[in-house]
Amino acid sequence: MKKRSLLALLWLSVCFVVSAQTQQGYVKTLGRPNQKGVALSGVSVRVKGGHNAVLSGQDGTFAMPMPGKKQGDSYALQQVQKQGYELKDKGTVGRQYAYSDKVPLTLVMVSSAQLSSDKQRIENKAYEVAERGYKKRLAVLEKQKDSNAITMEQYRQQLSDLQDKFEKYQSLIDGLAEHYALVDYDNLDEQEREINLCIENGDLERADSLLQLIGVQQRAEDIAQRLKAGQLLMDEAEQEKAEILKRQEKDAEYLYQLYTIALGKFDNDKARFYIETRAELDTTNVEWVGDAGEFLQEIAGDYNSAMIFFQRAYMVAQQHQDNPRELSTCLLNIGSNHEVQGRYLQALSYDLQALELIKDSNYWLELGGNYNNLGNVYRYLSRYEDAENCFKQAINCYAKAYGEKLVEKNRRDYQLVATIGLTRVYSSEGKFQQAIDLLTPIFQHNVNENSVDMAGVYSEWGDIQSGIEQHSVAIEYYKKAMQIWEKVYGQYHPYVAITNSNIAATFVELEEYDKAIEYHQKSLAVKRMVYGDNHPSIANSYNGIAVCLRNKNMVKEALEYMEKALSIQEQCSQGENIDLANTYYNLGTCYYEYGLATGDMSNKARAIDYCRKAYRIIKNVLPEDHPIRKFVKENLGNNELREALHD
Repeated sequence: MKKRSLLALLWLSVCFVVSAQTQQGYVKTLGRPNQKGVALSGVSVRVKGGHNAVLSGQDGTFAMPMPGKKQGDSYALQQVQKQGYELKDKGTVGRQYAYSDKVPLTLVMVSSAQLSSDKQRIENKAYEVAERGYKKRLAVLEKQKDSNAITMEQYRQQLSDLQDKFEKYQSLIDGLAEHYALVDYDNLDEQEREINLCIENGDLERADSLLQLIGVQQRAEDIAQRLKAGQLLMDEAEQEKAEILKRQEKDAEYLYQLYTIALGKFDNDKARFYIETRAELDTTNVEWVGDAGEFLQEIAGDYNSAMIFFQRAYMVAQQHQDNPRELSTCLLNIGSNHEVQGRYLQALSYDLQALELIKDSNYWLELGGNYNNLGNVYRYLSRYEDAENCFKQAINCYAKAYGEKLVEKNRRDYQLVATIGLTRVYSSEGKFQQAIDLLTPIFQHNVNENSVDMAGVYSEWGDIQSGIEQHSVAIEYYKKAMQIWEKVYGQYHPYVAITNSNIAATFVELEEYDKAIEYHQKSLAVKRMVYGDNHPSIANSYNGIAVCLRNKNMVKEALEYMEKALSIQEQCSQGENIDLANTYYNLGTCYYEYGLATGDMSNKARAIDYCRKAYRIIKNVLPEDHPIRKFVKENLGNNELREALHD
């Protein structure tokens, strides 16, 4: 046998070490129903701490040097990039992986164009299914009411519940569409493929039947029991852990499918059970935990529970410092929770932290959402210049994400949402021409004139026209908006009531008080049908009627409506709010006028008491420089009332 030289033996040893300390990998495209995934070349992959990125070859493979790593040591990716593509799993970067010289790392990427197209298709189908289901249930409800099968109170409650579920389901369609657009069909068996296809195509009944056949709902119950009993033993041998993780992914997808179907059927109790159970499967999965928080906030309206999930997701994301996108989303969710509860300064703090993490990135959709949220918060705080800048940034980010076309035919147009936000800022600042210039191009595009988005545009256009004292034009566009609301949601819907109130307010500007009262009464009739007689929205209508009566010098009658409004608000209001302050303010000034008009000043003390209550709330809930505080202080109409605020 030929002897090898020492140098040759050393060379073989070095080669062995290098080979053993290389993490093999493979990059493929996302498998879709009509196309299998294929190897993806030219993908830049860098491990955290590595100085150089490696590129995937024509066969999709790559090899990352792992000097000093032993089998099972952890590592994290710092970069996975290819122009025009994005990762299927956004949490890939920053996640901990175990080094292995035997098991390759598989990465899945999707073409941005394909993802956008698939999302749009699935989203459009989901809207069709939602509207069809809503109208079917509405027809049944109307029939039950007409045949006296249910009481009027039951009708109101069920109608309100149906409308609320329909609107909130629509708010989640974008997230649902993205989830199914990112399903890798290469990893599904035939039955799983059929279930996903049914959901993508809006055939929820068929999907539900298939899931029933394989016993998934019972499996969901079993999963919940398993979790309660603590039987997911994740600290067992590596082989068992791998099997549990694999089963966990399948269980999570089944639960999400059941969640989707429950939402489509407006069964929010089941939807909550499925999405929360999925989150509990792996409390370290930021996406699953965040999805549960989003449902609890947007659909269930359970803000405290939503905050618990959002904070849990944030705590986990903090461990993934190499994934600022994920951490930013968590901060933004916490900020949105503060915003919907009126805690604007806290919301601002979290939104700014979220922006700081990704402001120099090209995550255009996330940046657009961040700037849009900030714009809303700044507008609520009357920081109009900051709000204007944020909405402009949001529009630019969405343009980069979707292209320069302002308005698409899809039902959720983020650029349109940001554009309407900017017009509201301009209107608040009195810059009506700029608001007009911004909205005008929307009318020139080929958009769906019967969409709820366009109803929002018409309503905003009405606000602008009212602001420039083109009140007849404003009324015309309010009525256009109302026609769409009635067509989509039916006659008895809060949006119809709000639009009637807008028309009434415009008639007040025209000093046509009888017409204004007529539309306030129309709004009130819808609200009573939807809410009953004891609801804050009813109080708003009473206040609107009172303003009209006061302008007609019917002060006594106005006071009666204001007192009715106050009675409802004091029963229903959960803490101090601007609506309650407005009623106190109106009562105070009106009682003072009434005393002066009748010569009876016995009501002066009552007037002063109401004005003090109004100003105390305003000071507590609005920043010091907010214009409403200045307005109330300067427009009490009498020095005695103004001075009383300082007593």
